[in-house]
Amino acid sequence: MKKLIKQTRWLMLFSMIILMSITQIEAGTLIKTTTPWIPNSSDTTVTNSDGSVTMTRPDISGYRFLFIRLSQTGRNGALSRDLEVGEKITIKIRAKSSSTKSYIYSKFLDFPLTHFDKVDEYQDFTFKTTVKSNISSYAWLGLFTIKTGDTVTVQSVEIVEEGSIALENIGAQAVTSTDASKGTKYASPNGNGSGESLDDPADIEKAFSTLVAGDVLFLKGGVYDVSNKFLAIRAKGTSSNPIIVESYPGEKAILDGKDKIYIENGERVGDIVGMQLKTDAEYVQIRKIAITHSGGEGVVVYGSHNIIEGNEIYNNKIAGIRLNSIKFDGSSWNSGYNIIQNNVIHDNSDVGLTHGSYRDGGNADGISISRGSYNKVLHNTVYNNSDDGIDTWHSNDTEVAYNIVYGHGIGSGDGGGIKLGGDMTKSTLTGMRAYAHHNISYGNRSMGFNLNAGRGVRIENNTAYNNGQYGFVLGSYEKLGNYTPSLKNNISFENNKGDLDINHEKGQENNSWQMDDSIEFISTDSQSNGFLRPVIDSDMGAISYSNI
Repeated sequence: MKKLIKQTRWLMLFSMIILMSITQIEAGTLIKTTTPWIPNSSDTTVTNSDGSVTMTRPDISGYRFLFIRLSQTGRNGALSRDLEVGEKITIKIRAKSSSTKSYIYSKFLDFPLTHFDKVDEYQDFTFKTTVKSNISSYAWLGLFTIKTGDTVTVQSVEIVEEGSIALENIGAQAVTSTDASKGTKYASPNGNGSGESLDDPADIEKAFSTLVAGDVLFLKGGVYDVSNKFLAIRAKGTSSNPIIVESYPGEKAILDGKDKIYIENGERVGDIVGMQLKTDAEYVQIRKIAITHSGGEGVVVYGSHNIIEGNEIYNNKIAGIRLNSIKFDGSSWNSGYNIIQNNVIHDNSDVGLTHGSYRDGGNADGISISRGSYNKVLHNTVYNNSDDGIDTWHSNDTEVAYNIVYGHGIGSGDGGGIKLGGDMTKSTLTGMRAYAHHNISYGNRSMGFNLNAGRGVRIENNTAYNNGQYGFVLGSYEKLGNYTPSLKNNISFENNKGDLDINHEKGQENNSWQMDDSIEFISTDSQSNGFLRPVIDSDMGAISYSNI
């Protein structure tokens, strides 16, 4: 089996810190548009009728560059101004090449020798980089090929200041606050007023109990001791008049459960969950709140059509967020259509606790979708929870997309990144049709993605990297019947035991373990802007350029 990322001798020769990512320019100030500069003899280069320049690799040792000048005083379209060390720029090269790989290099810019693949028609190759040396009177970007007779043609080059970059973003994104003028109710850490105005905030438990459709409850910033409070919402909003509970704009409300657990005869008989949306709760939005140190889950949702968005949920004793249906008969649910998005969920753990519902690390997922239908888990950053990152156990038609999940498995926790399961002992009406796409799962103690007996599951455009066991765990298909999974456009790389636990081959298309060619990432450093981003456009993996 070929390695997915191949460190070529050229990358080894020019090993540098990678600060580059391939992207598309959405905005930015144009610094220069230019055509190539030809310092070499005319026998290897030619100017074409469309203004482009073609260089043919001569039969010589060493390199022969097709130069692009990067200087304010240079020929062929000088820079509009000097470029300074540390400045971030984006370079877009419109080119084509007959070579398997055409290499790009500049000692003045902070990226290593990189390349683009053979293309018969002009294509735009875009690189984000950082200026390494001041550029004023002399600097260049060079293109070259290796094999004698190969050609590279450059039509134009654009250099722009770093602006807005259009990428399919993975993980939690910024959430815009509700306008302060929309507030109808208010609470504060020490509030005891009516809650009808910002100057007369209520106690948080009282404020929750009074919510009705159309209310916007703003929580003033500060730490709320909720260890003796029951924060539950039973009210119904509507699609046009939702109920919103949110930190006051520019402030952060922190709900602290003080790790309170109720124990009788050595058994856990109850706890203070950070917040509950009861079965009747519909069209409720929980936004931009920190929920921590509850004796149970951070948030439990039993109702439907709710949104949990932009929160930080951490250091709770069981799952960060759990979606659960009261009704469980194997055929229908009375809750669903909830959305969990743009949250940061981390360090929830029951390690060291074994009584009641605690499992010494085995019952604290980041996000647990325990039953329910048509729920969505989108754009979350989930890490360092003791059991699994995201688990869709027993739910139907759950979508899990654009999440980044890592570092799971502490104590007796399973340590999976994303689980998409049902139950072999139940009917085929549970754990159905989960759809996982454009997720990154890395550095988990066991697997990146686990079918976990899920039926009719689709796993597409995901990336599994550096997990302790397999990138993708499929298990036996024996009891799945006609509900075998579909795996398409996934990337698995450097997982400790390999790409798959069992390669069934059936239902697989265009995955990395089926490819003859290697895929190169810009970086495998999780702190890099280019982390797990393919160097060249690809329709595989979580960052798929067909979806930009």
